[in-house]
Amino acid sequence: MTGVLVANPAERLGRHLKLVPGAATRQEEIKAMTRAQLAAFLAAATAAEAQGEERRLYPFFPLLARAGLRLGEGFALQWPDLDFTGREIRVARAFSDGRLDPPKSGHGRTVDMSRQLEAVLQHLLTERKAETLRRGWREMPTWVFCTTTGTMLSKGNVRQHQAHRGHLRQVASDGEQGRGGPPR
Repeated sequence: MTGVLVANPAERLGRHLKLVPGAATRQEEIKAMTRAQLAAFLAAATAAEAQGEERRLYPFFPLLARAGLRLGEGFALQWPDLDFTGREIRVARAFSDGRLDPPKSGHGRTVDMSRQLEAVLQHLLTERKAETLRRGWREMPTWVFCTTTGTMLSKGNVRQHQAHRGHLRQVASDGEQGRGGPPR
């Protein structure tokens, strides 16, 4: 032997010393909402008290929930990516760290669009066309989810409504326990 190691002796040290969370812990951290939680969350997002930007963000949430898109993929969605006739969504790019890149998998994919999501996105398209006329924009913004100035929505835009999001999270949690309903 020449003294060359063929494997890293510290490779599993983090797991052995419990410095790295186990698979069960990681899975618990990314646990999806139950149907009841999701229904309560979406109901709160469209409640009468939701106004302006909060209501404007609503279509983004069913997209993530119904189509299984990651945040950055939702931010980067463009109108040509939506096929209402075939009820499909082409996930071709993601917005992360200030850049547009291919999705995490390295290549695009096509996902189904439920009838419920189709209705939400068709309504958004109608609203966006009306907004384009109302604001005097030369053309409709490319981004499906955009700000009131027509630029791409981002994590920062969503975080501006942190208090409301916290309230929605509480409503979703209440929905799981059978106490859901309109926001208090």
